[in-house]
Amino acid sequence: MVDGSAAVSETPRQQSPAQPDTPGMCVWRGRDVVFVDPLDTSAPYWWPAMIVPTDEIDATMGCTQLGADEYLVKYFEDCK
Repeated sequence: MVDGSAAVSETPRQQSPAQPDTPGMCVWRGRDVVFVDPLDTSAPYWWPAMIVPTDEIDATMGCTQLGADEYLVKYFEDCK
């Protein structure tokens, strides 16, 4: 078995642009599947998540207000 932990920590993390190329177009829609950076350098992969449609956000999600270019995502670290 090859230990890939050194390669993981040396790999720079990249982020997709949050702004669309065309003004007025939304980049993301609700229920899009995306990968989120777990902010854990020991994690070998980004985690899968789903963007919650803004009309489906409720108080139980712990999100009270989103900015114009912000989105709420839900993910499960253990992939269940």
